[in-house]
Amino acid sequence: MIAADAPFVQLPLIQFVESDDLYLKQQEDILWFSLLRDFNWRAYRRIAARYYEALWQFNVRQAQMRRQRQQKQAANPETQDEATRRLLFERATMCEDTPALCELPPSAPSEIKVDPQTLRPGTPPLRWAGKKPKCFFALFRAFLG
Repeated sequence: MIAADAPFVQLPLIQFVESDDLYLKQQEDILWFSLLRDFNWRAYRRIAARYYEALWQFNVRQAQMRRQRQQKQAANPETQDEATRRLLFERATMCEDTPALCELPPSAPSEIKVDPQTLRPGTPPLRWAGKKPKCFFALFRAFLG
């Protein structure tokens, strides 16, 4: 009997083995190579999903701030020299009563949800606009290495 629900797994047709990999594998005092080579990326899917959601929020916030700056820039009669003088000489830097120059908006809940089960190395979630995000797993492995 043939099972129709059997998962299809594509085996790599070509596997490159670099001489550096063989050399590092033989070294007993190098722990990081085996850690990165046998990296269990499935355990970090939830963290990756939170990373992509936070990155999306950050990009949306930056786009809103850029639009607001462009609108204010046209209406501001102050020159750059006047603004520099105002910020340098009219601002009390050590006074706690002075309001902050820029208040960060409270963190809004994410408007997108990334399913952790769809994430894997080399395939960040799809975006409809903007630049494709960097792969979380590649960044994480670089950090560990």
